[in-house]
Amino acid sequence: MERKSDYIYYLIQVGEQFVANRDCECSFIEDEEQARAFIDITAANGAAIEVDGIVVTRKVRYEELEELSVQQKVEYEAFSKDERNKIAAFCKELAITLS
Repeated sequence: MERKSDYIYYLIQVGEQFVANRDCECSFIEDEEQARAFIDITAANGAAIEVDGIVVTRKVRYEELEELSVQQKVEYEAFSKDERNKIAAFCKELAITLS
């Protein structure tokens, strides 16, 4: 089986914090894992200019992403049916489909 490659993504760093916005408002957090990830360097550069920040490049292995997906599925399935329905309704509003 062919080994999947690493994935490159970009974060915007301002001082010791990272851009965390998921919508139109910009906020900052210290936890890099919760930062907004860009897959397009041009978009990352534009966002960095807007907040007077710098673009930092990160790499993640395909296997790490698979492990996180499995872990998130297990956590999701541990929720009560009511909690899963709330999540599904929220995601539907965002036009995201849970499988």
